[in-house]
Amino acid sequence: MNKPRDLVQGTVDLLILKTITPGPLHGWAIAQRIKQVSKDVMKLNQNALYPALHRLEEQGRLKSEWDDSENNRRVKCYSLTKASHPMLSLVRGICGSLIRSNGAGKLGSRSRRTRCRGGAAFFRSQLPFEAI
Repeated sequence: MNKPRDLVQGTVDLLILKTITPGPLHGWAIAQRIKQVSKDVMKLNQNALYPALHRLEEQGRLKSEWDDSENNRRVKCYSLTKASHPMLSLVRGICGSLIRSNGAGKLGSRSRRTRCRGGAAFFRSQLPFEAI
C-alpha cells in the first residue's frame, strides 16, 4: 500500500466532502470553493478533482445528478449520501482529538466559521469551511 498516495487521496476526499456539506455543487464550483476558502493556498486541479469525485460516487459517498448551471450549461452536481456521514464524523473526532492533544489548540487563528459541532475549532486553520 502506497501511504503517501493514500494520504493525498484521503485528504482530497475529505476536502470534497467537507466542501459540499452545505449543499450540492458541481465540480468546478467545488474546486473554486476550496481555492476561495484557502485563500489560494490549495488549488485542486482537474487531475485530482474528477477522479476523486468518481471514486467517492463509486463508494456511495456521493450522488450526482445533471442540472443547469447559472450559465445555462449542463453540469453534474454532487451531493452527500448517508454513507459519507461516518467519514465526516471521523473528521469531527480527529478534530476534537487534535484540539485536546494540543491543549489550547494554537494551530492557527480562530474564525467564527471554523467551528466543529461541539465547540472545537476545525483544526483551528485558516480554512473557513461551514460547520459540519
